[in-house]
Amino acid sequence: MKTIDFDLLKKNIEKRAKENIEAYDLTDAVIGVYQNGNEYTGIFGEADRDSLFRLASMTKPVTAVAAGIAVSKGIFSPEDEISKYLNGFKDMPIHDSDKRGNPTIAQILSHSSGICSSEKSTAEIRFGESGKHTSLADVEAFYGNEPLDFLPGKAQFYSATVALDLICRIIEKAEDMPYEDWAKKHIFEPCRMKDTTYVPTEEQWKRTVNVSGKKDGKLFVHEEYRRCLFPGGPDRHYCGTAGLASTYDDYMNFAKMLLAGGSFDGKQIVPRSWVKEMSKKQLPPEVMPDPVVWGYGVRVITGDDYKNLPTGCYGWSGAFGSHFWVDPVNGITAVYMKNCTNDGGAGALTAWNFETDVYASIK
Repeated sequence: MKTIDFDLLKKNIEKRAKENIEAYDLTDAVIGVYQNGNEYTGIFGEADRDSLFRLASMTKPVTAVAAGIAVSKGIFSPEDEISKYLNGFKDMPIHDSDKRGNPTIAQILSHSSGICSSEKSTAEIRFGESGKHTSLADVEAFYGNEPLDFLPGKAQFYSATVALDLICRIIEKAEDMPYEDWAKKHIFEPCRMKDTTYVPTEEQWKRTVNVSGKKDGKLFVHEEYRRCLFPGGPDRHYCGTAGLASTYDDYMNFAKMLLAGGSFDGKQIVPRSWVKEMSKKQLPPEVMPDPVVWGYGVRVITGDDYKNLPTGCYGWSGAFGSHFWVDPVNGITAVYMKNCTNDGGAGALTAWNFETDVYASIK
């Protein structure tokens, strides 16, 4: 195990944050790293420890943990076809093919289901239809009759929207309770994620940071996003793909739970075996080659060709610049919270630099 020099880490992160703020690539942010009981937390702009951030796709790892809890409760198995639990989704037609497919739970979690899995279908279906959906039941009813983009398991395409919502719908139906209430009971409350929510209260909206952008070298605030967790998407139902808001402390608790093999405050939230399954590569090399491969709801670093993070690290990012990973070999969790439109997702420069600065701080 390699050890972080936290004095050097503080220097590296704050130097980089200053540069990013001056370039308008960072406004309000909370950035932190944990290892062996030590934790650095940097707070920038007008943010504070109580600020809420739109997680966007950093919702997906939470949904993957929900899936693991559901498996442990006997609600479903990863190999199950989703048509076993949802209306439709049986012998689904495939675009430009005479074949049909039956997506499974595992394929949804590993972005290999074919559901809304192309640039065209993601844009047209997500932004054209999703505004009509007011519940996960609507999602089930609509997508159960849509063609797949490829034969399940034979390709991969990042399912930015829709597919993981179906995991939430299956849980909601099986447990006969709204998915957010279920997630609160089984994940948020036991992990002390007191501000993590799909539906912020008025008080929480006041603590939610602005979404900033940059145009012609100037900073601006997206006024249309002030009361929205994921623009253009289904903000009226519990979206398992991109629907959560959370604070730095809440999400760091979630990351620490994963680092501890699914345990938090002495309670096993999700089985250790599921965390191992979730954090290993789920797709063969002919579908997705190393060094970055899908696990369940996370990307997994599988080879040294990825220069920033060691093999075995896993985590994910959000469209508004949030980023996190867990390093089980070195006992590290790292969480980067910001909401910007000019530098988001796993390819964000701020995310890449965050990884660089953390491992440049290791002795």
